Amino acid sequence: MNEALFITLAFLIMMAIIVVAVLYLERRW
Repeated sequence: MNEALFITLAFLIMMAIIVVAVLYLERRW
């Protein structure tokens, strides 16, 4: 697996988790 591709996938997954967490917290308020 390409290192740049792995870093990009990890970054996208991290961003997706942050977005889901923010949306979840906003709905709880």
